[in-house]
Amino acid sequence: MCRLFLDIRLIMPRKYYRKSLRATTYTQEDLNAALESIAKGEKSQYAAAKHYRIPVSTLNDRIKGKTRIKRQTLGRPTAIPDEIEVRLANALIILEKWGFGLSRVEIINLVEEFIKLNEIATPFRNGRPGSDWLYNFRKRHGLSIKKPQPIEHVRRQMTDPFIKTVCLFLLIVTLLT
Repeated sequence: MCRLFLDIRLIMPRKYYRKSLRATTYTQEDLNAALESIAKGEKSQYAAAKHYRIPVSTLNDRIKGKTRIKRQTLGRPTAIPDEIEVRLANALIILEKWGFGLSRVEIINLVEEFIKLNEIATPFRNGRPGSDWLYNFRKRHGLSIKKPQPIEHVRRQMTDPFIKTVCLFLLIVTLLT
């Protein structure tokens, strides 16, 4: 007798799409203004909720101190703190300008080494970020992986700050005379 086995796997979607726009109907400024008007006694919680289009439960939780502002953006916090991510993104941009474009594996290795050297607590397994983290990191900072191309020696030299200073000085002297 022949049995047929089907390999059925539940695959999580790669990108989550929010079902409602409830959390995006108001801004942080609206929330602060609503809380301020309630604190001054100008409006009730219900009136402030209607005026600023904020759920009453959100205002109530903020007033009672159940929740506090952790981040200015929605969703889960990033694995690496925002300031460090910005520094890493800027470093990658500078490397690319100098002609040292990195591949996906090289970026992950660089971040892994950075995390281990600076002893940053992350949820990564063995301190090594995965491909999903890299995808989201690139999306957050507007980075892209490009095919490496050779850069001219003269163009690479012009990124040196000492050469830029000399060229700028010569330009100023020329313009003034």
